[in-house]
Amino acid sequence: MIPGSFDDLKHRTVGKRLADLIAEWVALNAAYDSELSSVNKLRLKRQIDSYEKEIQDTEHELKGLELTPIRSHHHRQLHWDDHLPHIDFQRATKWFKHVIDDFPEEGGAAAFLIQNSNTMGGQWLLRRMTSFLDIPGETIDFKHYPIVFQPYEQLSPADFLTKIGQRVGIPPSSDNSYSSEIITRICQSLQSASVVFIEVEIRQNIAQREDFITWFLKDFWATLIRKWRQSSQQLPMIRMMVVIVAHSPVPTDCFSHLRCTYDQPDSEHLLELPLERWQEQDIRHWLFRYSGLTNPAIGITKAHIDQMAKHIYDMSDNGLPLSVRNALLQVLEQGPWEAHL
Repeated sequence: MIPGSFDDLKHRTVGKRLADLIAEWVALNAAYDSELSSVNKLRLKRQIDSYEKEIQDTEHELKGLELTPIRSHHHRQLHWDDHLPHIDFQRATKWFKHVIDDFPEEGGAAAFLIQNSNTMGGQWLLRRMTSFLDIPGETIDFKHYPIVFQPYEQLSPADFLTKIGQRVGIPPSSDNSYSSEIITRICQSLQSASVVFIEVEIRQNIAQREDFITWFLKDFWATLIRKWRQSSQQLPMIRMMVVIVAHSPVPTDCFSHLRCTYDQPDSEHLLELPLERWQEQDIRHWLFRYSGLTNPAIGITKAHIDQMAKHIYDMSDNGLPLSVRNALLQVLEQGPWEAHL
């Protein structure tokens, strides 16, 4: 957005409206928890559901504004970044779709691991995954709970519960029932065809933190799955998913007893989605389809794009995704075609 522009003003206005809606939603949930009358609880539940729908619509509106076409350097980067998930991720997306497509009609659950995400482009794989679940125009109830642990933060069960509690509208608490309250709130929000997508992004080394991974899978995640299956038997097609996104490498021998395989997925164990280097042909294919260089006004030939793809691949440590992205932007922003993009 250009500071001071109409688009920037509208972005801030919609952002404030979203914040106000969330505040109202939190207040309604607090009122619901303290209300004793079943009639009033039903009325509050309808209001809560209405607010959740309005919040989701406003979030989509805000995202659309962030990608509004404007002639700026920032917008072009957004455009290219928005299409980076299409470069590759063929094996990872195949594994992900294999698991979710194999869910029975009553619904299913799965836990995934993405390791070395920062270097290998895990953020773009995540966008591919959510695109399979949150499809514009479909009336799917998509509940996305992104949780981020910064390098300086403590990676602990208490801090995780605080973060996800804030996402579902439950204030922090040291009470032993806090985890159960959060799980109950998530399950109470479900409807037929709901998708729960918990994304735990850890920007620190988790290779030595088997204690946290064990607690998360065996205590929180397993309990959430059991609670959902007990309380939602009349709500079909519900999908429960969690993704642990590790910025650092996680060797295959780390918490191996907490993992499962592509051939034998297990809802309470982690299936690692493989991130691989991008090949020269993947970069070439992306340049043709998503870079905008095929615009007749630019006049770039096939031979020129082939040459660009080879140059980008050679400059990116043989297809390291983060390096590909940087080399790609450098080539696209410095060529004579830049003014036409």
